[in-house]
Amino acid sequence: MTLYDNRLTDFFSATEEFHGHSKDLLSGLHGDTVAMSRRIIFSVSALTSFRGERTRSMMACWQIATMASLIKRKGSPFWFIQYRQGDKWNKRSTGLRHSVSADTRKAREECAKQTLKEMTVSRVGGESRWDAWVLKFLEGRYADRQKTLARYKTTWRTWMLYLDKLGVELPMQVTHIHCQDFIAWRQDPKTKGVYACGRNTAIYDLKTFGLIMSEAMRRGFITTNPARGLGLVKSRPREKAEINAIEEMRIRAELPNWPEWMAVAFEIAMATGCRLRETVIELRNIDEQAGTIHFIQKGGRPHTTALPPKLLPLIQRLRAEGRRTTLDMPDRPSKEWRGFFRSIGLPHLSFHCTRVTVVTRLARAGVPERHAMRYVGHSATTVHRIYSRLSVGDMKVCVQALESNPTVPATVT
Repeated sequence: MTLYDNRLTDFFSATEEFHGHSKDLLSGLHGDTVAMSRRIIFSVSALTSFRGERTRSMMACWQIATMASLIKRKGSPFWFIQYRQGDKWNKRSTGLRHSVSADTRKAREECAKQTLKEMTVSRVGGESRWDAWVLKFLEGRYADRQKTLARYKTTWRTWMLYLDKLGVELPMQVTHIHCQDFIAWRQDPKTKGVYACGRNTAIYDLKTFGLIMSEAMRRGFITTNPARGLGLVKSRPREKAEINAIEEMRIRAELPNWPEWMAVAFEIAMATGCRLRETVIELRNIDEQAGTIHFIQKGGRPHTTALPPKLLPLIQRLRAEGRRTTLDMPDRPSKEWRGFFRSIGLPHLSFHCTRVTVVTRLARAGVPERHAMRYVGHSATTVHRIYSRLSVGDMKVCVQALESNPTVPATVT
């Protein structure tokens, strides 16, 4: 018997069981879905009265493309439902045994409900299905920002796993509860292919989903965005530390035992205060004669600053080796650095501490704030000041300045 015949036989058997329970199913539906479900049940009930070949052919044309079916899997005592999701056929266990007649009846009911769900999605969904537009939207919007696009695609893959787990195939099926529950799931997903993250990363992923749902509104798929206005507040991030002289010596001593790109990135960052991904620089953007170095900062913003003389030997070596860029960075460089710092006994540090260190050293050396901001590429004084880690000991210069310029003592009365 062919797969076609199997599905058709399952359908006729399941609909006889399903018709008797249709009132229970309809009680959980609302609005247009109720009306459509009644039409489906009426049509199915009528079709089960006719078993002629012509009726089978008509049924196949109408339903076979989306119809769920019950199947047995070798070595398993349970019924499985084979169903269509997007362009793929999936299978899931019902947990109901095919050797028990009562379980078989329940499995057929589940299969009929799945068929109704597929028909509902097929009729209402169409062009609003996730796989029909989301990736095209992201690729079109961020075509000239490949790093941002890659990040959003990764986030969307995570969302697809979450939505698939919930059985949500259309924007109109998403609720505020789904969005709120995502935060807890993202921090402890227990799902293959998804790593656990912190609360702030989960909120960032939800923000990305909100962007996608806003586009769904513009396309007319939904009228409100359930991913907005949730009132979620980020946790205060742990303050990044300054790398002291002893720690810097230890890092430099250990780096030769690790991939070469890490040592190059560290030297560039400690000399310029740039971010991790900004250490990948095309050598044509470094002008030794003019003494300038040109970065592409996050968000695609260009930034040109002075070339530190200490980097000249490194740049000359890279040019001599025929390099096009300063280094080739792996997909998840931050993870590599976390492993590095933990392995050498400095788990409180991260690569971004290099930026904190440069800003702090400039402040300690008395460099005017506007010059330091220009050097590291900070556009706002509020952000720049967050990076400074001056200690109480550094405040002695304030005491010395006041003592060297005494004023007339105030009269105490």
